[in-house]
Amino acid sequence: FNNFFSNQDYSYGIYIYHMPVINFFIYHNFAGSILNIFIIIFITFLLSIFSFNIIEKRFLKFKKTTIKH
Repeated sequence: FNNFFSNQDYSYGIYIYHMPVINFFIYHNFAGSILNIFIIIFITFLLSIFSFNIIEKRFLKFKKTTIKH
């Protein structure tokens, strides 16, 4: 499990996808349930993981330098 998240940064995907997922649930009247909150979190994390692995990783290969802490 630890190797899955090493050298990965899903925070930008979470930032990008959380509101569209929440708005989808609100628009379709799925809001208001504890179960739906967990579903929203799960879908948001899935989208961020897929987004990083399918889109961001490919574009990060073009990056020449990075800021290391």
